[in-house]
Parts: sequence; C-alpha cells; structure tokens
Amino acid sequence: MIQNLKITNFSIVLVTAAFSILSCSNQGTIHGGTYKDQEGNKVSAFYIYDYVARNDIEKHSVDALNGKNFHFSHFYFSHNSNIPTHLIEFSENMDNTLEILNRNINNLKFVSINNEDGKIKIINCSKNPLDKWCQPINHKEKY
Repeated sequence: MIQNLKITNFSIVLVTAAFSILSCSNQGTIHGGTYKDQEGNKVSAFYIYDYVARNDIEKHSVDALNGKNFHFSHFYFSHNSNIPTHLIEFSENMDNTLEILNRNINNLKFVSINNEDGKIKIINCSKNPLDKWCQPINHKEKY
C-alpha cells in the first residue's frame, strides 16, 4: 500500500513537472496590458526578461498577428519595469493609451509594429533609443 502511494505521488510530481515545462515555452514574455479599438487595432505592453532576443520578439509578433488584418504596436519593457496595466486596458482611446505608455517608457527594450503591407518591423530601443518608433506618442499616426 505504501509503495503504491509512493509511485502515485511520484507519478503526480512527474506529470506536473512535464506539464509545467511544456506549458511555459514562452516564459520570457509576459503580457502587461492591451488596448484594442473598435476596428481591432491594438497596442500591447509586455515584460521581457534579459535573455529574450530579437528573434523571440519577432516570433511573438508574428504569432500575435496570426493572419489578422489590423494594426498593432507592441512595446516590450524590461521585466523590472512598472507597466500601468489597468490604465492601458481601461484607456478611453488609442491616443490616451499611447500617452500613458509614453509617460512610462523607462526600460523600453523593443518595439514591434506591422506596416500597412502587413510586414512586421522590430526596433531595438536599447540600441536605438532615438528611433521614432521608440517613442509611443509617435505611433498616433498609425491609428
């Protein structure tokens, strides 16, 4: 009886560990809030850990687009940033959302946007902080 209990406990631990490993394939990117307008365009903020590379950002952006026809701007902040999730998600409009993000651009690492032709552009704001797209307020012209 005790041996069966040990095997059962071990099986539970093993299954739980396997599930955790398989379900956390994108642990380095954590959702920090999204505003979506009536046309389906959206602005999202994410926390990312230091080990997340440009390729990971590109894959995350492609997965988010998923063949849909809308504009998006994704802002990827360092994991130790303070993203105002509640303000973003309950924002009045797109302009207000971008102004909120513009006030909180400390530790902005990457931005990804999709152009009118559907192509995704990734900007490394750590290396190019003066790039136009690294200032959320400049995204107003997209929407």
